[in-house]
Amino acid sequence: MGSNILDVFNPPSKSNPGNNPDNSTDKKSDKPCLQCLTVSSAVMIGAGTYLASGLVFRQKEGAPPNPNVTKNWKFAVKGFGSFVLGLGIYRGIAAARMYFDESAAKEKKLE
Repeated sequence: MGSNILDVFNPPSKSNPGNNPDNSTDKKSDKPCLQCLTVSSAVMIGAGTYLASGLVFRQKEGAPPNPNVTKNWKFAVKGFGSFVLGLGIYRGIAAARMYFDESAAKEKKLE
């Protein structure tokens, strides 16, 4: 079995799916799933909170400060943590919106 790196740069056409044994097109959709959005939101919120709070730089009591950790590095890590936290909140809002849209669509079907 050869490498498929050429498929990245020259993707096969829809009429010729290539290595697909049943000669059908991909059935994957680009629509995000609710579970994926929810889990990624929770992970981003948790990791962003951890980084933004500065807990990553906490040391044991009595330990000398690490000379390699400068104020600029701490500021950069905390800023990145805030950015990841914001993305997590954004994804959480998208997940909530998707959930309520799906619920409304199901209710509309039942009527």
